[in-house]
Amino acid sequence: MKILIDMDDVIADTLEYTITCLNEAGVFVDRNKLLGRYLEDILPKKEIDIMHDVTSAEFFFRNIPIKKDCYEVLRKINEKHDIRIVSCAFVFPQSMNSKFYWMKQNLDFIDARQIIFCGSKSDIMGDLLIDDLAENLRGFNGEKLLFSAPHNVNIKEFHRLDSWRDVEKVLL
Repeated sequence: MKILIDMDDVIADTLEYTITCLNEAGVFVDRNKLLGRYLEDILPKKEIDIMHDVTSAEFFFRNIPIKKDCYEVLRKINEKHDIRIVSCAFVFPQSMNSKFYWMKQNLDFIDARQIIFCGSKSDIMGDLLIDDLAENLRGFNGEKLLFSAPHNVNIKEFHRLDSWRDVEKVLL
């Protein structure tokens, strides 16, 4: 089975790291307001500009922590299935080198040929996609699994995975 797995907020804990960086920049995020929404929806324009500066920094993506249990579970899945790590890095082209470096540092068992940077995941072929963004799942032709994140709590149309242990139960 060819399994496509999103990087940001599925493998990498991007939202939590972004919030940490915003806090360090003096922008405090009310996590309760994030339920069903994105940071851009709850921050004033000035703070959105700060967020864009923070996330556009050259090494931002290199420092994001990996999600709990991800390394162990993903390693097992990689032994059993044909996996690809897929990221819409073309949306943030300055992030590609840092994302590639991050994957090599945090997922040492993933070969470079298993990493796909794209503009749209709907163009990538596979049997299954795990993603936190419903719009990416809607455009995919295979089986779809929604990885839980604050912004997708209200999405009901996909099978939901709340953790990497849930991923393990479904795929192993």
